[in-house]
Amino acid sequence: KVSMPCRISDFDAVREELQQKLKEYLQSRGVVLKGNGTLRFSCINHEHDDANPSANIVPNTNDREWVCHGCGAKGDIFDAAHYLEGLPTGSDETFYSQTVLELARRFDVAVKTDEMSEEEATRFRAFRAYQLAARHVVEAETSPAFKAALAGRGWDREEYAESIKKLGLGQIPDYDAFQKDLEAHDFSPEFLEKVGLRCEVMKWMSGPDRMVFVLCDHKKRPIAFT
Repeated sequence: KVSMPCRISDFDAVREELQQKLKEYLQSRGVVLKGNGTLRFSCINHEHDDANPSANIVPNTNDREWVCHGCGAKGDIFDAAHYLEGLPTGSDETFYSQTVLELARRFDVAVKTDEMSEEEATRFRAFRAYQLAARHVVEAETSPAFKAALAGRGWDREEYAESIKKLGLGQIPDYDAFQKDLEAHDFSPEFLEKVGLRCEVMKWMSGPDRMVFVLCDHKKRPIAFT
């Protein structure tokens, strides 16, 4: 493991390759996947005593994301590694120097690294926070008002569901729950405020009467919301 903060120069490519290893990672940690279609498994959140399989691989994510319908825990391979092994999530540079590099080593994924400056570390942390925030938006249970708005635009047909998710369209039904979700990944309120995810504008965008769009940069990384 790398002790000094490091910068992964090809992080987007590494993340893409590692996220495809979710099923393989779960099985390597002794998680039993059940079912032929939607793969179910007992929740990996140690605070959730899951007698029956309440978690599953999320459909239409190319087997890259999971969710527990009992306690609300969810994520990708990096979040699974946090729950199963205590590996750092995206709150600081140790996410890259420990979690990403450790998983890359196990799955023989090539990584290009060099030393990371404090400014670069903050930037990487911000991208990770926005990625998690965007996932909250598109996966949130939407309100009747939201569904009515989709119907009014003719977007309520099942064939549009995946396209709407790819466009980054969703909701932040509850601002406090949104903040708790990000803080559960070890992002402090101070850091969230620093990068603009904990503010009056985000609070204004939250609620059952709001439709939220995720805005991305040229690399398809979430960078803002409207």
